[in-house]
Amino acid sequence: EEQVFSRGDVLVSRGALVDKDVYALLSAENEAWKKENATWLGFATRVGAAALAVLAVLALFIVTAFRVFRRKKPPPEKLLYLGVFFCAAFLAAKLISLFLPVYLWLFIPLAFTAVVAAVAVDTVLASCAALLSAPLLVLALAPHSGLAFSLMSGAVVAPFATEHARSRGHLLRAGLLIGGIQLVVVFSFGLFGDAPMADLLIRSLSALVSGLLTGALTIILLPIIEWLFGVVTDISLLELSDMNHPLLKRMLIEAPGTYQHSLLVAAMAESAAEAIGANALLAKVGALFHDIGKLVRARYFVENNPDATELHKKLKYSLSAMLIISHVKDGLELGREYNLPKPVLDIIVQHQGTTLVEYFYRKALESGDSLALPNEQFFQYPGPKPQTREAAIVMIADTVEAATRTLRHPSPKRIRELVHNLIMKKLTEGQFDECDITMAELKQIEDRICWIVQSMTHQRIEYPDAASGPVHREGYRDIVKEG
Repeated sequence: EEQVFSRGDVLVSRGALVDKDVYALLSAENEAWKKENATWLGFATRVGAAALAVLAVLALFIVTAFRVFRRKKPPPEKLLYLGVFFCAAFLAAKLISLFLPVYLWLFIPLAFTAVVAAVAVDTVLASCAALLSAPLLVLALAPHSGLAFSLMSGAVVAPFATEHARSRGHLLRAGLLIGGIQLVVVFSFGLFGDAPMADLLIRSLSALVSGLLTGALTIILLPIIEWLFGVVTDISLLELSDMNHPLLKRMLIEAPGTYQHSLLVAAMAESAAEAIGANALLAKVGALFHDIGKLVRARYFVENNPDATELHKKLKYSLSAMLIISHVKDGLELGREYNLPKPVLDIIVQHQGTTLVEYFYRKALESGDSLALPNEQFFQYPGPKPQTREAAIVMIADTVEAATRTLRHPSPKRIRELVHNLIMKKLTEGQFDECDITMAELKQIEDRICWIVQSMTHQRIEYPDAASGPVHREGYRDIVKEG
């Protein structure tokens, strides 16, 4: 006898015994489903529905991204990266759901995808993408929506949990946090859904292990991710800030003046970056390495060689300027040789922008040297101008540190005037035109650098001269005895 069922009809009640008739009914339903979906119309309907869902989520994500980043729009290639990352995650989700048991679905690498997206693109964008991808994940893992929301919750938290990790231990703890959140969501959905306790415990354990694997995978693959996308994490920056780095040790021995200058610039840059919420660790490391190019011709820089002035007197002013300017190109080559990450190399290249080597340019003007006068480009750094706030901060700190060395009787007022004038000069020259730094941030940088310079140049009390003889302490001893 043929039976007819409509969409939504219950074929078998929960807990009912499956006998031959019920099994035959379920088999017939399965065959009917396959037949319906095997047609081109059924296939086109499913693909169309999936495409509409993807487009809707993508549109929502783009709108959110541009609202979050009102001041600086996210580059299109970064949005493309995000699309590729999460599409790959959804494909993995669908394949795992088709071929593996349900309790293994929690090993879908959505949280790891969010971590990669945060490292390669942006933390907020990665978290937004994970949140907005929930509808697609629910579709991919239907009817197990609890698992989908568990994975999504872990993916939303993952970028922030790993954002400021400064050691591999921090990444493992972040993985534990991700796993713990996934466990709570899975367990909660399971309790509300009356899932068998044994099944619920297996899923909860899988959720926890999945988070730990996210942390472990991040540790293993982080160097590859940084290399592929030209980014750098706090862990790598901390390793570079170690003063035993070969380049820094070379600078200490071969260019000690530049080494001391770089330490002071790093202190200024780190503090100024903290003041405006920029990447303080990147600013510090960029400052430590910004002048490594001076290692190539260290004796032509006065901070390393008191007789450098005599060397330059034997050269044309344009040639002297070329030797000074070449430290940027030499720094880039040395940085590549020692495998410095791209963001640090960018600071090395950008820290002078397109400024003039003013000392030799003015000398050339005063001398009337016909070979030097025609074109400023002989005395101008090739650029590019700073592209990031961190590069702009290093430029300012570099200029201020060099200028304050020549400041006589450095009172707070004179320091403030000097720092303000130097920053305004860079601003009017257009050196900050290509980075997203604001006037308010420049004021904060000025305040912080002034405070640091004042601390470094403060007057010390005058101690008694050793030649005047020992300090007598008999009176002190008498007081102690009387007490």
